[in-house]
Amino acid sequence: MLKEKLLNYLKNQTSFFNPENVSDIFSASDIAEKFSIKRNTASHYLNQLVDEGILVKVNTRPVYFFHKKTFELQNYPLTNSFYPNVSEIEKEKPIFDKKIDFFQNVIGNRGSLAQTIQQLKMAAFYPNGGLPLLLTGESGTGKSYLVQLLYQFCLANDLLANDAPFITVNCAQYADNPELLTSYLFGHVKGAFTGADTEKMGAF
Repeated sequence: MLKEKLLNYLKNQTSFFNPENVSDIFSASDIAEKFSIKRNTASHYLNQLVDEGILVKVNTRPVYFFHKKTFELQNYPLTNSFYPNVSEIEKEKPIFDKKIDFFQNVIGNRGSLAQTIQQLKMAAFYPNGGLPLLLTGESGTGKSYLVQLLYQFCLANDLLANDAPFITVNCAQYADNPELLTSYLFGHVKGAFTGADTEKMGAF
């Protein structure tokens, strides 16, 4: 159903919604082009979802739409589903915002790393406990640093329990014995390989 597709699209895209710099991907015309439908058809369904309190409409030129609950999970609660401009949304931000953005001081957080950081946040806020992540890159590019920031970010935003552990594993020491690494991470049953005398629970 088209209405459901539009909703799911905006639910995913809202993770990238930035009130300080709103992208045209949230405009009715851009959404209509994305789904190869007429603009008034897109507007009809989008406005229905606004009336139902699911989407938020920003009545600027162009008009923008975004998913209310996703925005609130990542930012702050909104009192309305209709705003005359983006400035009115920014006024909703609490003076003492509980949610701390630990990525704001990362070099490139608004440039080369902006998309990576947004994807990290989106994965962290994904319903039912977040999504698994795999960070790749050259040595010294800051992967470990980003992971530590993500851990602090999740704690500060109540995405992890206060006593949730942060565990690191040096996989290099298992380079010549991948079976041992697999055993450490996933565990093994007795007799799985030579030396597996007992059943062992893995880290995961």
